Amino acid sequence: MALIESGDTEKGLECYRSKSEKDRATDSSAAVDFRTTWLKLRHDADRFEYLGRGVMPNGLEGTPELCRKAIAAAEVYRTNPTFEFYVEPPPQDAILWGGTLKRNVHVSPVAWRRLSEPVLNPALDFKSLEESDFAAGRRIGTSAAGCKQESTEKHVGGWVVVDDLLSPPTLLALRSYLTESTFYYHPKFGGDVLSTTQEDGMAHPILEQIAESLQEAFPRILAPHFLQSAWASALDSSQKDPVTDAPGRRKGAGLRVDPASVNLNFWPIQGGRSAKGGLVLYDSGQPEIVSEEKLRIPELLKEHVGDSKYEELDYKANRLVMFNSDLMHDTGLVNFPRGYKRRRINFTFLFGKRCSM
Repeated sequence: MALIESGDTEKGLECYRSKSEKDRATDSSAAVDFRTTWLKLRHDADRFEYLGRGVMPNGLEGTPELCRKAIAAAEVYRTNPTFEFYVEPPPQDAILWGGTLKRNVHVSPVAWRRLSEPVLNPALDFKSLEESDFAAGRRIGTSAAGCKQESTEKHVGGWVVVDDLLSPPTLLALRSYLTESTFYYHPKFGGDVLSTTQEDGMAHPILEQIAESLQEAFPRILAPHFLQSAWASALDSSQKDPVTDAPGRRKGAGLRVDPASVNLNFWPIQGGRSAKGGLVLYDSGQPEIVSEEKLRIPELLKEHVGDSKYEELDYKANRLVMFNSDLMHDTGLVNFPRGYKRRRINFTFLFGKRCSM
């Protein structure tokens, strides 16, 4: 983190990546952790089948079939998909399990390539988009005023929606990176979302180039800040939500704020005309005096929001929602089609620090 805060994003990401590659290598000498969840097994089985045996390292080609067998044996955990249990493989499968379970088996080749220019859509008027963000900032409530930084700006940003953000080659490369790479490890938001972070190995040159391009395109909003964090969350559309009782249709993740100055939510996956899963932004900031732990309790934040105004922003592939990270936000209702390539992925960049941190 110190390297990234100092502005050396390249070396900072390299450190994250190197540590993950060492800790999660398929031939790592570290003790094998045979704990897993039904959500993780399901995701791995779908992903390895999608990738096919041809991309698997030598000796690990049988992983898709092994995952399917494990899912069948663990059917009892389907209704509690984030419950952690131990896999007890027979001796003949122990090596295969040890080489794949929670391991960084494969990273899409696009992760290492220098993206062809332009990275972003050259038809966009970035100066006007920046002004829209600051204009929205003049309308938001005082509780979401954000950090009062020394700046030529006399106001704080609010939010802006950017459609068709990435150029077609960049969008395809990012989709490949986020769907093919095997770095999703952590359950989030109930039982149907699996996530990954920089610390998990999602820290390749493709991310650095996209982040730098965004800072160049939005100099007034992003250039003053360092890339604090990045993560991606993938939704399992086959799961039935206990509230909506329908596969792929679920309640949102709950009200939240993120510990940053600027939040960028990007949606790379084409979900179809009926896909839902956008963002709800509230004209209200976090409570002034509250711990980071309490910021993760949606019920407390909901009480704070009260009857604040809000804006519902629809899901759309290749859409960026960039907003003041002090703003309360929620995912809203999610409804996505089935299929591994259609899994909703929310890709997030956080820039800078919240002033209270």
